[in-house]
Amino acid sequence: MRKFADLHVRISEPNDEILTRMKQVAQDMGIALIGVTMPQTLVASQISTIRGISAKIRVEVATRVDLVPKDRNHLLSDLRSVRKRFEIVAVTCRSNQIATVACRDRRVDLVSFPVNSRYVRFRRSLARLCREKSLEVDITQLVEPKELPRHVVFSRLRDQVSVAKSNHVSIVLSSGADNPLMLRGPREIAAIGMQLGLGDVEGLESVSEIPFEIVERNRAKLSPNHVTIGVKLMKVKKPVG
Repeated sequence: MRKFADLHVRISEPNDEILTRMKQVAQDMGIALIGVTMPQTLVASQISTIRGISAKIRVEVATRVDLVPKDRNHLLSDLRSVRKRFEIVAVTCRSNQIATVACRDRRVDLVSFPVNSRYVRFRRSLARLCREKSLEVDITQLVEPKELPRHVVFSRLRDQVSVAKSNHVSIVLSSGADNPLMLRGPREIAAIGMQLGLGDVEGLESVSEIPFEIVERNRAKLSPNHVTIGVKLMKVKKPVG
């Protein structure tokens, strides 16, 4: 049975009450995993508390940080700070310089490109750098367009999806919800993805297999037994007697 995920849920204060409300809506929509954006300054004890809430509400919560760096140096500094604390690292690319670093750096999981940016587009040259990372498309840009008409947003998102597909970059579709009412059913999101140029199977994978693979891969890397890619510590049982 296919399990669904929404990797971009923006909560200003991820406390017990808000996460429980999110859980109720997510469960009704058939979402098994949500990626919740956390403040970059969150400390380990706070992250541990949030994971405890996740276990209690019976919907998986992956800790996520959204980086919107000013320049290349800020991005590299932020990545050193957050990579070992969060399960999902996403970067909003607002310049070609930032996009080049984000698409190349292994510590980044998701890249996104603002549709209203005059300075950067998701081009083939950037897509070729995207290895082991995904292009993220937030559906909220279509649901609540802010600065551009909806048809312009739609056209630019189709261009992003086209570039990603032609260069074998995986795509993650997320709601980008900032409150429970903005959550969308995963099949509804997949259907929007199909309108953006994804095939039937690709649309479903963008809200199921691909998001789960990202989280599972990073949880393995954050494990105390992880040494490097493909290498982990194993406990050897001492023989009895």
